[in-house]
Amino acid sequence: MQGLIDVFFDNVGGDILDLALSRAKPFSRFVCCGAISDYNSASPRGLKNYMMIISMRIRMQGFIVFDFADKYAIARKELAQWLAEGKLQRKETVIEGGLGKAEQGLRDLYKGVNTGKLLVEVSKGKDGKARL
Repeated sequence: MQGLIDVFFDNVGGDILDLALSRAKPFSRFVCCGAISDYNSASPRGLKNYMMIISMRIRMQGFIVFDFADKYAIARKELAQWLAEGKLQRKETVIEGGLGKAEQGLRDLYKGVNTGKLLVEVSKGKDGKARL
C-alpha cells in the first residue's frame, strides 16, 4: 500500500490528525503529544475519521514530555552533538524588539505564523547577537 502511513507523530490534532487517520495503513501506529489546533478553540471539533482506528486496527497512544524526564540529560547531549555535526537542521522564527514583544510572540505562536521554533529576542549582547 504505497503512500499510506505506517507511523504518525502528531503535535497538531484537528484536521491534520483526521487526514492522517484517513491515510493510515492497517496496524499503523499513531503517537500523539499535542493538539495545538484546538488549544485556543472555543469549540474544539472531534475527529471525523476516528472509526479508522477500529477498521485499520491503528494503535494510538498519547504521551507527554515529562514521561521521559529521566532521559533529558542524555537527549540534550546527543541533540547538541547532532546539531553541531549538521545531522539535525532547525528552523526558527525570531521576533525582535525585546521582552515587550513576548505577548505578541505568544499570540503569533497560536496563530501558527512561525516556521519551526518561535523565539523572542530579549536583548542584544555586546557582540550584537540576539539574546533569546
